[in-house]
Amino acid sequence: MTKLSYRQEIMAEDLEEVPGALWSIVQFDNGRVYQPPRLIRAAVGIDPPGGSAECGIIVAGIGPCSCKGTTEIHGFVLDDRSLKGPPDRWAKEAVAGYKLFRADRIFGEKNFGGDMVEATLRTVDPSISYQSVSASRGKAVRAEPIAALYEQGKVHHVGRLDDLENEMISWQPGSNSWSPNRIDALVWVLTELMTGQTTYEPVIASVDPPPEPRRRSVFDDTLNEDWPKHFRLRRDGTGRRTLW
Repeated sequence: MTKLSYRQEIMAEDLEEVPGALWSIVQFDNGRVYQPPRLIRAAVGIDPPGGSAECGIIVAGIGPCSCKGTTEIHGFVLDDRSLKGPPDRWAKEAVAGYKLFRADRIFGEKNFGGDMVEATLRTVDPSISYQSVSASRGKAVRAEPIAALYEQGKVHHVGRLDDLENEMISWQPGSNSWSPNRIDALVWVLTELMTGQTTYEPVIASVDPPPEPRRRSVFDDTLNEDWPKHFRLRRDGTGRRTLW
């Protein structure tokens, strides 16, 4: 039994609408898919742990989706690899997710750990593509645009992500004293993929056919030895040229 099922069936909690929460279980179930489309981009979001807390590690991507009748770019939450452990352990887990889903970047918060996150990740694999992100606003303010995308049906969970979903429906901004590490990692990666300043469009490679070779004329080069000897030009004194 999953944690969500336990809370619903054993604890008799109504998880569809938790007062003050930004998400509901109905949103996850309505948008859940079990096979993502061919993704345009994939990335990993990391929220570094403070002390003995969990390190939030979420893998997400964006791709075309026609669930609303027209094709548009939606977000797909692919995996929750969050864990509690020493830096070398969560760094290996993040890099493993980066390689498994062929992500093109890892986004990590630098407010708490500074350059520690990047340095730790590069001890595992120095070739990764990494970008630090800064929190200039509170957690709730950062999370609200992502919650709005869920309400619009533009974010889908791929399969069941019970631990992440349990945290999302339990966190009540302004009421909870604990830090939502999984939510922070989710917000980082979806913010950069779906609401960032840079837009990413699918690239369609095409090769134009080579131009057809221009047909040569006997009038182009009268001295070319490649032409048959019986083709000759004669001027008749009037400026006209006659082929004979």
